[in-house]
Amino acid sequence: MASYVLADREPPVVVTNGATIHHRASRLPKKSRFILLVTLTSIIRATLWEFTGNLLGREFGSITQSRNDPLYVVVALWAFRAGLLYSTWVARYDYIDVGALTVLANLPYAYLAFTYYAISNKTVAAHIAIEVIAIAAPTYLLRGPAPYHRDRAPVRNRFLLESSQVQGWTIVLAIAAYVVSVFVAQKTSVLNTFLLSHFDDIPTLQNAHDETFLSLSTKLFVAGWAAHAFLFNPSIGAQRAFGEVTPIEEFDPATATLPATLKNNFWYFSKRTRTLLQQTVFAVAFTMADSVLRIRNIKDTDLVGAVGYTGFWASITVVVAAWYAWVGDTEL
Repeated sequence: MASYVLADREPPVVVTNGATIHHRASRLPKKSRFILLVTLTSIIRATLWEFTGNLLGREFGSITQSRNDPLYVVVALWAFRAGLLYSTWVARYDYIDVGALTVLANLPYAYLAFTYYAISNKTVAAHIAIEVIAIAAPTYLLRGPAPYHRDRAPVRNRFLLESSQVQGWTIVLAIAAYVVSVFVAQKTSVLNTFLLSHFDDIPTLQNAHDETFLSLSTKLFVAGWAAHAFLFNPSIGAQRAFGEVTPIEEFDPATATLPATLKNNFWYFSKRTRTLLQQTVFAVAFTMADSVLRIRNIKDTDLVGAVGYTGFWASITVVVAAWYAWVGDTEL
């Protein structure tokens, strides 16, 4: 039986400019804070939508199915959305994380409404803003920022988080992934044909045919920022536990057992890679759950169309994460 040689790592020295960082702990119990989060989110969303509807009109009503659901269906839908909110709370995401995640989750529906259903840009922008504010504002009040979002917190790769070049180019990389993917899918008619097969009430494809790299870059800029904020920064800011030990024995695939092979492939990922994988899986699952529900509520759509269209956007998020796994491969 092969023996393992373990190398102890000394805790890294972190300089905090001589300042001790104090964070005020909330006096509310955790359960009470989550209940308050759900309540505030619901109130803020309803209030902002009422105000926006009076100001801009209720354009989304023209593409939404007319429904008179019984009370139990309404309660079930509310519970489902509360469950999505609970998942972000358990994951301990701060207001920037949940804001970026909300953008990614609402992007498929917003692009579909604007490009294929001719909903005005003001209404679509208001939709994104309301959804982000409704969840990010209460989270900001009830939970402090993550270490990688605190300027003076001791984070191992702080210089990468503060580098304008690194931050800027990783946003550009994400925007490019979204723009190229959507452009190719439209110009090859793959996306348009799929939508026509599963969305019976699409009024026109003219906006989709008129898309250019510039127009897509304008529409999808916020998607690039959101992917960067939710995927790249948390993974770069992830740290190994102090004093962690790392096996240094070479892995031999010819003699390794199945458990050893699985452990070598998955367990020995760096903390950065594991965090990036976790963020990606969460973003994909959250986007699928949230967007499929929204898109399924559009007139004359089917479940296959909602799942397939949302899956297309989720796959782009995976591509962005793969790029980040490569360009951000650092363990400093």
